[in-house]
Amino acid sequence: MEDPRRDDGRIVRAADGSFERIVERKDATGEMRKTIHEFNVGLYCFKGAQLVEALSRVKNDNKAGEFYLTEVFLHLRPVTIVRIADPDERWESRIG
Repeated sequence: MEDPRRDDGRIVRAADGSFERIVERKDATGEMRKTIHEFNVGLYCFKGAQLVEALSRVKNDNKAGEFYLTEVFLHLRPVTIVRIADPDERWESRIG
């Protein structure tokens, strides 16, 4: 979603508009915070075998020293992003 009020992981796009990577909040530079307002809301779908292989390549070489699940997208292509048009949209589950 695009929402300048948020401070979550940013979706970085290549010059042609395609997905490049997700930069987690802790690792975003001041420039990224000012200019990138497309955020990762954390909903993912994966093909199991490809995910297992990508997970084996994730490293913890970031400011937090953590293993970020979002790093798998560096090793999976293509990545399809579904954008939420309304940043205030709420997902609800209704039973019966």
